[in-house]
Amino acid sequence: MSRKLSQYLKSSRRRAGLAQSDVAMLIGDRTASRISRHERGRRLPTLETALAYQAIFGVSVAELFAGSYRTIARRVANRAKNLADRSGPKNAALAMLRQRSLRLLMNR
Repeated sequence: MSRKLSQYLKSSRRRAGLAQSDVAMLIGDRTASRISRHERGRRLPTLETALAYQAIFGVSVAELFAGSYRTIARRVANRAKNLADRSGPKNAALAMLRQRSLRLLMNR
């Protein structure tokens, strides 16, 4: 996991003036241990928790977890390149739409 992930999460919490225990309460946890693990990069949050962080801090999940997002986006782009090399639908309109979608993914 990226070190940047923990820095963005922790800095967002601090900017909001919240303690880990405050964030835990907002997420619905009894203790701050899970928040601490997320901030230190020891664990990735579940989708529900990541969306809760977004709701709490008003920052997108992709921004809060920028290191992980960049890694995943690169993987998707590489897979799109591989997929573009495979034959697509026989229908010309669908083939054009598919190619456009794959090009967009490769260029992100």
